[in-house]
Amino acid sequence: PNFVIKIPVSQLFIYDPKNYEGPTGKRALEYELNSRVNSEIEFVVYNVLEAEKLAIASRLKAMELRSKSFYRPRKGKKKAEIEEGSRAWAKVVAVKNNRIKVEVNGVETTMASEDLSWRALDDLRNEFKVGQEFEVIMHDIQEVEHVAFGQTYKLFTAKASRREALPNPAEAFYGQFKIGQRI
Repeated sequence: PNFVIKIPVSQLFIYDPKNYEGPTGKRALEYELNSRVNSEIEFVVYNVLEAEKLAIASRLKAMELRSKSFYRPRKGKKKAEIEEGSRAWAKVVAVKNNRIKVEVNGVETTMASEDLSWRALDDLRNEFKVGQEFEVIMHDIQEVEHVAFGQTYKLFTAKASRREALPNPAEAFYGQFKIGQRI
């Protein structure tokens, strides 16, 4: 039998209902959710209503489990697999005109245009697609507690830079020219 899987907004991403109050907030939430269409996400089912053919799931729980194995030292190890300055693979989960959201092994972070490229970027919806993957450098990794549906999640926040993971195009010209040289 087929089940419908529902993920409440409060279980989809770190969500503060105060940020989505009133008509403007409602439109912002709709825009946020629509920017995630076609996004592949992991989730953990925490309730099954067999008679209704319904399962309730949490992406936050899946993020908690995944991030724990990458951002905390594993048993017998002195350091985490991903720490300050580490390279990691990011997957685009939402695209808006001026920013994208990526998930990096259980951490969702927002990236602005200046984090994405050495060149100026226009509308990011023309540059990036949901599901696209690329390498980033991780910074400002912090563990935080977030409460949703009465459940406390130990999640991580971080900043990511695709730009830092790419070669600096200006460096390709260093050493090619000498002071006073005519070109």
